[in-house]
Formats: sequence, C-alpha cells, structure tokens
Amino acid sequence: MTNRDSHLGINRTEDFALWRYMDLTKFILLLLSKSLYLRRADLFEDRFEGSLSLGTINAMGTSNLPLMARSMLQQHFESRIYQCYVSCWHESPHESMALWKIYGDAGAVAIRSSYRRLRSALPCLNDDAIGSGQGDIKFDETGRPQVLEHLDIGRIRYLDYDTAVVPNAYVWSSLLCKRIAFEYEKEVRIFGLADGSREMEVMNQERMNGNHDGDSHSEIAKTMYPQGIEVPTNLHDVIEAIYVSPLAKQEMMTVVLDACTKHGLSTELVRPSSLVGKPPKI
Repeated sequence: MTNRDSHLGINRTEDFALWRYMDLTKFILLLLSKSLYLRRADLFEDRFEGSLSLGTINAMGTSNLPLMARSMLQQHFESRIYQCYVSCWHESPHESMALWKIYGDAGAVAIRSSYRRLRSALPCLNDDAIGSGQGDIKFDETGRPQVLEHLDIGRIRYLDYDTAVVPNAYVWSSLLCKRIAFEYEKEVRIFGLADGSREMEVMNQERMNGNHDGDSHSEIAKTMYPQGIEVPTNLHDVIEAIYVSPLAKQEMMTVVLDACTKHGLSTELVRPSSLVGKPPKI
C-alpha cells in the first residue's frame, strides 16, 4: 500500500460492497442526470464537516500567534470547506435497517455498488488516469468554469475530536475524518476539491480595492462555488442492484421498475429488500 493509499484508508487492489441510500426523488434525479451528485461539504448537517479537531489545534500551537494571524488562519480553514465536494456511501456486505429508516423509511431506495465498480466507472479514478496525471475534470456550470481536482475515494476515520490530531499530509485530510458519534455510518466517500484559482483572483482584486479583511474570506469563498457538481457516470457500470425499502408498499416497487424501464436500466437490477419476509417455522 502506498503512502497515498494508506492516507485514503483503502488499498486500491481490494474490493468491498458499497451502498447509497436515498429517497425516491433523489433516485429519479440520478436516473435523469446519469451523474453522481457531489454536494458541497458545508451543506451537510454535521457542522464539524471538514473542521479541525481540538487535538489538531492544540498540536498546532496557534495560541502563541497574534490575534490577527489566528483570525486569518481560521478564515483559511473555514473557507476551504466551500471547495470540497462529497458523495457519501455506506460500506457493508449487508443492508442496514437503521439507514433505511434514516433515509426515507417507506420511500427509500438503496443502490448496491462496490469500490471497484465506482473506481472503474469514474474515468478520472482509474489507474491509467492517475498515472498519466489526467485526474482532473473540467466543468462549465452557469457560465462559471470549474475544475474539480483530486477526485478520489477514501474511507472515513472516526475520531475523538477533543484529543485526536487529524493527519495533515494532504489538503483533503479533514474530509476523511469525522467525530466518533458517526461511526455507525461506516462511510466511504467520493470527494473532490474545486480549483481555487478563481477565488484567489477575486481575493487579490479585493485587496487591491482595499475592500478585503480577514472576516470576509469565507463569505467570498461561499459565493464562488456551486452547491453541487454532477459527475457524468455510466450507471450500468456503477449499479450492481437496486433495493426497495422493506417498509415500502407494493406501489413503490412498481414506481421503481417503471423508472428503470423509462431510463434504460434493466428491471432485473431491482429487487425487494432482503429484510422483507416472515420468520421461518420449524
């Protein structure tokens, strides 16, 4: 395992099952867009997403810095989260009843894929692209060119944020760490960083105009990046199976089958949850 793979928490030669739980609306949007949607990391419910742990801050020794320097450093880390985009997956060989309930109860759908399927389906993640330096994807959204850099897949580490030091070997280190209370998620995430060159241009212009101060950095960054980025993907390569919630009524199964037929996916991929059924009798 290379140092890079060790940091991501995954050896690229291994394989394991991954699940994406979602409500019916998001499933239909997936079929319509034929893309994996990466959401900007600051929009997730967890306010600690991408933040520094207390252990990391203590290890940095920033308490000895002047107040202005500490403020600018804080703004740097706060603004960085707006460059980060994430698609969350659950690592498990089996379904999770807890996640069925969290992600929509009777209206939920789960896609079963695998680490190898996802890596193969995203051209920028395959070994040839990584070796040739072709791992960046360019986007043009509402007239604003974007470059999503460092697109990759990593396994989340769950830490005690009061004491643990988040490794800082790579710029995306904080994206692969979460508080230990979220350990039940067993999360593996596709993540990427948007190119920050345009943000730096705006920041430099603000300084030249005399309008910039430390407190405005994160607000400027927040306006620079879209709330989500769609990565075009061959869904046939990604999807191994589509499961319908064990809490769903029969009509839900019909809707999912019809949606797959309409958008060119085999209905053989669709199946009821393995949690449906009656206990065996002697």
